[in-house]
Amino acid sequence: MLKIYTAIFCLLFFKLSAQTYFTPQLDKNSDVPLAEYELGIATYFNTNVENEYKRQEYYLTFDDFGLRKDKPVKELTIDTNTDGTIEYYYQFNQDGTIALFKNYVDNDNRSYEYFENLIVIKQEPLVKYKDGLFTTSIDSVFFDHNRRIVKELCSFVFHGTGGVDTFRKVVEYQFSKSNQLEKKYYYSVRKRPGYSKDFIDGKEIFYENYKDSIVEKGYYAKEQKTELKDRADEKKGLISKSVYYLNNSNIVERVKVFYSNSSSDVKYDFTINYDKLGRVANYQDRDKESCSFGYDKNDKINQIKRKNKKEPEVVINYIYDNNGRFIYSQKKGEEEKINPRHFTYEKFGNWETETWDTVIKGVKLTTLITRKISYY
Repeated sequence: MLKIYTAIFCLLFFKLSAQTYFTPQLDKNSDVPLAEYELGIATYFNTNVENEYKRQEYYLTFDDFGLRKDKPVKELTIDTNTDGTIEYYYQFNQDGTIALFKNYVDNDNRSYEYFENLIVIKQEPLVKYKDGLFTTSIDSVFFDHNRRIVKELCSFVFHGTGGVDTFRKVVEYQFSKSNQLEKKYYYSVRKRPGYSKDFIDGKEIFYENYKDSIVEKGYYAKEQKTELKDRADEKKGLISKSVYYLNNSNIVERVKVFYSNSSSDVKYDFTINYDKLGRVANYQDRDKESCSFGYDKNDKINQIKRKNKKEPEVVINYIYDNNGRFIYSQKKGEEEKINPRHFTYEKFGNWETETWDTVIKGVKLTTLITRKISYY
């Protein structure tokens, strides 16, 4: 049961904090207990990092690749095995933003253009196949004067043997005069060859901001935005409801998630406690299943303790190398290292190779990732 609540906490983090895990070979491994992973809940709803609608990576910088800030990187290539073939290529601007990305594995090529309140991302195939199969897309991301995302537009076209498949999406965010998120709107239309009807998906989420809590309610929004009168009856169109309780520091200290077909029956209910430095100390659900965290002098999580009513406490320690990079975890009382990794570094302190072993049916397989970096 604890794993379920741990997963819910992770999902809440993905909803509240930065998420770039789907980007090939970023310096963020899912098994690494980054401090940001636990502290993410304190960020509340920041549209720049909200990932519910699977936005592309708009704000990748040196940090996302574990690169030093004081040494501007011009190009980064990644070889994910030992054959010497480049699978991924990145080009950066001098300010650390990504300018170009080439994915040779999936024939994906993206360019990034930056304007004062707009980022445009164009995606085209590296190779157009002989049978006519290829994909293109354009993402446009609009910002307000506070650099918050207020609108996203996406246009996708797939040219296949059966015809042209198109997809268009819009996501909008609305803030109050006091800079609180009040509404999110999502709407998409997909036209597929061979189908007489369009595939339409729409969702509108409203936020009721109170002094000590935030109530989130989601509704279907087909073809047009939901009118306020449609929300008078909770049962009409309601698909989700959550309540985020705030402490005196205006950060979330309790979360209640309700069943989609009810506004009163609780599906998940857990509490988050913080230490004096504002870090997540532990969280606990209503059945007393809990998870607590310990930190090292660099604010990195070095220990996690999990326990519930049926199973004894499990303690996992996390070990980092001298450069502060996670290399393995280890259960208390056990000698075996979990997923040990080894890094080598180049002369400027950026990691150059990452190696780890995987045992499958008694056979040890070694994975080697090699990066080559050029600088401005």
